[in-house]
Amino acid sequence: MTRTLPALATAILIGLFTGTHTLHALGLRINTSASEPLGIYWMWPYENIPLAKGDLIEFCPAIRQQDYPFTPKGPCSGGTQPFLKQIIGTPGDQVQATERGVRINGQFIPGSQPKTYSETTQTRLPYWRGDRPLAKDEYWVYGSANPKDSFDSRYYGPVKAEQILSVKPATP
Repeated sequence: MTRTLPALATAILIGLFTGTHTLHALGLRINTSASEPLGIYWMWPYENIPLAKGDLIEFCPAIRQQDYPFTPKGPCSGGTQPFLKQIIGTPGDQVQATERGVRINGQFIPGSQPKTYSETTQTRLPYWRGDRPLAKDEYWVYGSANPKDSFDSRYYGPVKAEQILSVKPATP
């Protein structure tokens, strides 16, 4: 009995690990963050295709996990898990980000006023400020489920196409 329990626990862990990697290889992503609705998303590999507002993207943020301990550790070059966010700004859109919030093409984005500190870790948050059009390879992202608390482009700026791993188009 004492040898059976560790063997069973090991088998379960191997099964979970293998199953998770298999699901990931099939394009399924499990979202547990509050930025987007909780659930399982079927994502497609990103292959430099045109993206649209409303598309959901998975990307590696250009930040270091050690600077923002509220972000989960993972395989991205900065040590984070990939982020899952909705695109609200596409190449050519004029983005204006101030301490009051974000405007895209002159339209104010509700809930976009940036915070100074993370509520969970009291880490000082960066913030992107500017007034310029997005370049041909840049996208502005936003946490659509809980924008007020989302760690998104307000803090680290536009996402470059080279950071994008996969996409779930807003329209099939």
